[in-house]
Amino acid sequence: MHRLVVVFLIFVMLAGCAGKDSVRRAVREDPSLVMDVLRENRFELLEIMQQALDDQEQLARQQQWLVELDHPYKPVIQGNRPVLGSVIAPVTVVEYSDFFCPYCDRGSRTVHTLLERHPDQIRVVFKHFPLHEGADFLAALFEAVAMQNQEAAWKYKQQVFAESRAVRQEGIDGPTLRTILNELGIDVKKALQDAASDEIRARIAADVQEARSFGFRGTPTYLIDGVAVRGAASLEEFEQVLQLVLKKREGAAECTDCVVP
Repeated sequence: MHRLVVVFLIFVMLAGCAGKDSVRRAVREDPSLVMDVLRENRFELLEIMQQALDDQEQLARQQQWLVELDHPYKPVIQGNRPVLGSVIAPVTVVEYSDFFCPYCDRGSRTVHTLLERHPDQIRVVFKHFPLHEGADFLAALFEAVAMQNQEAAWKYKQQVFAESRAVRQEGIDGPTLRTILNELGIDVKKALQDAASDEIRARIAADVQEARSFGFRGTPTYLIDGVAVRGAASLEEFEQVLQLVLKKREGAAECTDCVVP
C-alpha cells in the first residue's frame, strides 16, 4: 500500500501534462528528482499515506463486523444484572470496562449518547474487565451499589469515571470515593461489605474470564448484539455497527414466514 501511494504521488507531481514518457525520461536522466519531490512534499505525502492507512483499517473493521454479524460473540447476561435503558429493547450493548481506564470514560459517554439517540432500540449492560490495580474493587462496588439501587449504580459509574484521577491518587479509601458513595443515598457500610462478598467477586471474575475467552486484550471493548467495537471508538462507528445489526434484525423479521425448500 505504501509503495503504491508513493508511486502514484510521484507520477502526479512530475507528470502534469507532459505524459508518461517525459516522466520516465526525466527520472532516468536524473534519479535525484524523485527524492527532491519527496522532500519538497513530505508533509503532503505523510498525510496521504496516513489517510490510506486509516482507510485500510476502516475496511478491515467493516469486514470483521460482517464476520461477527454471522458469528456473533455470545456474552452471558444474568437476569439480575443492572440494565440501562429499556429492558425490552431489541439490541443489547455489553460494555467491558475498567474504572481506571481514561478511554473507558470516553467510550462510556459515547455509549450514553448512543442510548439517548436510540432509547427504544438499545439497552446497556455494564461488565467488568479491570486491568489496573484497584479497579477490581471499584467494579465490585458498582455491583454492590446496584444490589441496593440500580439507578444509583449508574450514577456511581458516571461519577467514578469523572473523578477517576482523584480516586486513583487518593486510593480506594480516599475522600473522593467516600463522597461519591455518600451522595448516592444508599447504605454505604452495606455496600462496602457486599463488595467484598464471594458472590460479587465471582461475578467480576466471570466477566474477566468471558472477556479473555473472546480474545479481548484491552479496554474498553463493546458488543452490540455480539458485534465488537474495540476501543473508545467514535459515535459514527457505533452508529455504523448498530445500523448493521438493526438491518440484519429487520431482514430476519421479514423472513419469519419464509419457507425453506
